Amino acid sequence: MNRIKFIAVFFSLTIVPFLFQPNAKASAMYRTTDVTFSAPVEIPGAVLPAGTYVFRLLYPNTDQNIVQVYNKNRTHLLATFLTISDSIPKPPNDTVIKFGENSATSPPPIKAWFYPGDKTGREFVYPRERAAEIAKATNQGVLGTTETSKDPATLRKAHVTAVTPQGGDNDYRTLLHKKP
Repeated sequence: MNRIKFIAVFFSLTIVPFLFQPNAKASAMYRTTDVTFSAPVEIPGAVLPAGTYVFRLLYPNTDQNIVQVYNKNRTHLLATFLTISDSIPKPPNDTVIKFGENSATSPPPIKAWFYPGDKTGREFVYPRERAAEIAKATNQGVLGTTETSKDPATLRKAHVTAVTPQGGDNDYRTLLHKKP
C-alpha cells in the first residue's frame, strides 16, 4: 500500500504540473498577443479596420523575425511580414505597440510590437514603395524591403534598408541607432 501511495504522490508532484504548461508556453513561445484597435491601423501590406487581431511570431526561438497577423478567432491569416529586432530599456508589463506618424489621409502605421516582459520587440518592415511614402510624409526613416513575396522562406532572405525621407536607402542599422 505504501508503494502505491508513493507512486501516486510522485506522479502528482512531478508529472501533473507539466500537463498544464503547454498552452501557456505556446502563447509565450510564439509571442502570441491579442490586440484591439479602436481605429484603423496600417501594417506592412495591409490596413486593419478597428477590431481585435492576433499578432504572432512564426519562427520562435530563432533570429528570423517573421510576424503573422490573424483575425480575432485565428481562422484567417491576414498578413505575413518581415520584422527586425528592436529594443527598449525596460521590459513592458503589457503589450506595447509603437506607432509611426500618419498623414492626414492614412491610418497610423505600426512601427514596432513588444511582447510583455521582453526588452526585445519587432520593428515592422514595410514594402519599399510604401516605406518611402511614409518616410516622406513623416520626415522619418522607415524600414523597407523590395521583397514582395509573402512566403516566409523568401522573406527570411530579404534585404532590408532604412528608407530616408528623401527616398534614399541606408543600412537599416543606422536607423536603429538613431532612436531615442
